[in-house]
Amino acid sequence: MTNYTVTINIDHEVESHWFDWMRNQHIPDVLATKLFSECIILKAIEPEEEGKSTYSFLYMCESDEELNLYLAEHATRLRDEHTALFKGRFTASRSISEVLDVKRH
Repeated sequence: MTNYTVTINIDHEVESHWFDWMRNQHIPDVLATKLFSECIILKAIEPEEEGKSTYSFLYMCESDEELNLYLAEHATRLRDEHTALFKGRFTASRSISEVLDVKRH
């Protein structure tokens, strides 16, 4: 399983509007590509950057091929929509990781 993580630092002034848009529009649009099985949303408690909140979105897909298809065919359009609405109010970073094991009790 491949994990595509998007981490966003968002200005407090637009955080509420941005988070509503992420939950109700952006994440459903990403999942509608049918290339990810789920999205896990995390909010950082520490450290907190002055005037900003940090969120991570963990998108899970079954294979590198699915992720590569998303990146080639959908990522630019969806990133551009985000930037058009919140330009200058956020920074973003992305990483790709592989799930090796899951331990549960």
